[in-house]
Amino acid sequence: MSAFGAKLRELREARRLSQLELSLEAEVSARHISFMETGRSKPSREMVLHMGRILGVDMATTNSLLTLAGYSQVFGERRLDAASMAPVRKALEQLMCSHMPYPAIVLDRHYNLIQANAAQLFLMQRLMAAGMAISETPNFMKVFLARDGLRSFVDDWELLACHMLQRVWREHTLEAGSAEDEAFVEELLSIEGIPSDWKRRNLESLDSLVINVNINLDGVKLRMFSSISSFGAPLDITVRDIRIEHFFLLDDATEAYWRTHCEGL
Repeated sequence: MSAFGAKLRELREARRLSQLELSLEAEVSARHISFMETGRSKPSREMVLHMGRILGVDMATTNSLLTLAGYSQVFGERRLDAASMAPVRKALEQLMCSHMPYPAIVLDRHYNLIQANAAQLFLMQRLMAAGMAISETPNFMKVFLARDGLRSFVDDWELLACHMLQRVWREHTLEAGSAEDEAFVEELLSIEGIPSDWKRRNLESLDSLVINVNINLDGVKLRMFSSISSFGAPLDITVRDIRIEHFFLLDDATEAYWRTHCEGL
């Protein structure tokens, strides 16, 4: 079995597809699927890309399939500070500034902080002053879940933790996750105090339009919810992995807090 064939079989079995089922989806013969998996047939570059699309793999996995089949990779992975990424950086800066005086952040695939607007930086400073532990380049998922992180400041922490873990699990395990993605999920699940029933917790029964976050800080309950957006039709792995999160307000007291402290920053 070739390296490509072994990977193709692994991806097919991960999606619980038989060779026949995959052949029907891909509109090729089951015999050809078998020959590709055993190495008896070398797929064309177009066939490798086609298999990636049918199996729903991400850009990095598609690149890996191409390499294993002996072809050059098709998707780039540029550093965000590269000259060619200037339009992306400018767009992110506009998105951060235009949301002031309310918090907004930019995260990578594993929820590491890339960028934050002045309101978010103010929030982090106030939380640290109140005793929250946070590193210079924080991972926001770990900060939220950690016992010395946001946990003691947030109402209904267990419920929110279950929601966030379910989301990360879907993104990094069910949706063609890599070994690095799986390791990230395992690291989160190893954090002390994670609810043991996080995967079974039912969130759909909540009487709410969205799952909101209530942060108790400076004698005020900051009631917010967020939207997460990304760039449309990315052809670069770094661009694909960027997540832009904007926080919106649920009451007048929360709006007054942000306008009082962050207007004009």
